[in-house]
Amino acid sequence: NEALKEKVKNANFKKDVENKDLEKTSTFSKSSGVTIDKAYDTSFKLIDDLKSQFGMTTEQAAGFVGNLWHETGGFKFMQELKPTVKGSRGGLAFAQWTGDRRDDFESLLKELGDLPAESYEGNWAMISEEFDTTEKSALNKILNTDSVVEAARATSNHYLRPGKPQLNKRVSAAEDIYKRYNEDRSLK
Repeated sequence: NEALKEKVKNANFKKDVENKDLEKTSTFSKSSGVTIDKAYDTSFKLIDDLKSQFGMTTEQAAGFVGNLWHETGGFKFMQELKPTVKGSRGGLAFAQWTGDRRDDFESLLKELGDLPAESYEGNWAMISEEFDTTEKSALNKILNTDSVVEAARATSNHYLRPGKPQLNKRVSAAEDIYKRYNEDRSLK
């Protein structure tokens, strides 16, 4: 998918996808040993990309990213620790994609040059692909919100659709990211 590869390359990444030198980027995260600074760097990069690529407000983007933070324990766990579906492989990556969505994500990673599941580039490509196609209605629900709380709720209900939402934790993560993002941007 050449159009998707071009979109990934043009998303202001700190390195070129073809080089596969992902560990030198500040947004690279392993499933263990991720620092809190790298986790916030990833969060802020996602917010910036969601705003520029999909026209989200900072509140909407923070609501979305707070959900991903919750799903991964602060971008530390790219593989679901305790799959809720017995015998399944569980969720994978930023959105803890499962089932067909996980299969689509893994295929996309191969298509993009065998990127690792924890790569920002691969995750951003999947989010972009879904928002442009199968999850366009979820994107529209998020875009029709007016606050961090509403965006976090819309992301959980319409994009991630978890079995056990724990919405208060998602909202708390989203509000924290929103506050830190605004503080970070005010220093620049």
